[in-house]
Amino acid sequence: MRRLKAIRRWFGRRFGYARLACVALLVGFAALRAADPAPVQEIRVRTFDTFQVLEPRKKTARPVTIVDI
Repeated sequence: MRRLKAIRRWFGRRFGYARLACVALLVGFAALRAADPAPVQEIRVRTFDTFQVLEPRKKTARPVTIVDI
């Protein structure tokens, strides 16, 4: 029991519970992105479409240059 208290106290000072929560959220979001279920994909696509409506990419005269080597 004393050893567990010491470990908790060390962990709280050394690493911190807030940092642990942030790492857990980061791992969770990375796993969600890797799995890419349909609702997440739909949100990602709609967000991109909204950004394109708000500020579309400006067209240039020659967007592509082909160089033959």
